[in-house]
Amino acid sequence: MAGSLIPAATAITFANLISRTAVAPLLAYLCVALLGQALATVREPLSYRAQMRIDGDHRADVAGLTGTSPTIGALERPDVQALIRRARADPESFMDGTPGPGALAQLDILGRAIALTASGAVLLVYSPWPLILLASAAAGSAWLIQQEGRDWRRVWRHVPGPARRAEVWSDALISPAEGKDVRVFGLGDYAADRIEEHMRAAFDPVREAGRRVLARQWWQLPLIGIPWPPSSWPWSSTTSPSVSRPPSSPPPWPSSRSTPISPT
Repeated sequence: MAGSLIPAATAITFANLISRTAVAPLLAYLCVALLGQALATVREPLSYRAQMRIDGDHRADVAGLTGTSPTIGALERPDVQALIRRARADPESFMDGTPGPGALAQLDILGRAIALTASGAVLLVYSPWPLILLASAAAGSAWLIQQEGRDWRRVWRHVPGPARRAEVWSDALISPAEGKDVRVFGLGDYAADRIEEHMRAAFDPVREAGRRVLARQWWQLPLIGIPWPPSSWPWSSTTSPSVSRPPSSPPPWPSSRSTPISPT
């Protein structure tokens, strides 16, 4: 959370450093820069430790609930096994989430909100209109990223089922017992077709979602250009109006061209 105030503090100290030529603003700017580097260095280890502690406590709670059950009949039910598998906080793929990253993601969102608020307050003191443009561009970019994440999650949610079926057929081909029966009865082509069918059912929607996401990438280009006024564009210098200058006053000394030279 302390790192969320680093951008605003950097802007304030840098403004003081430009406006005044003194040692104190320079020292303040260096302290803020070093503090930002220190916080960025310890962020990953602290995040990993917090994630492991949260996931460890969650696993301990799940183990305590399952270990103190009076009978194992309820634990053998398929729906209970599915709940335990979902809540055990032991991910098998990148689609499996745990409470630790979820809690850290909420903390990260809160820190970003604080950083945006503090940076916006600093920018509002100097000029209000860039804040409106930056907020519009940030809101549009956040909406695009959110839509992209929803598309990926909606598609990847249906991948594990067909992928497991393809894995079962693959294990049947390479296992010593079932693989021998497959080779004896000539079912190798049939098993390979089933593997391809399940893999296509799993990853064809992912491919289509990837194409849609790539098609929306160009939308970010106008959003990035919104905060920049036309006067800051590279080609604006060629079309800028000429600046009128007052007529220059004659020099206080006589010009050599206007003074006649007397013959000697």
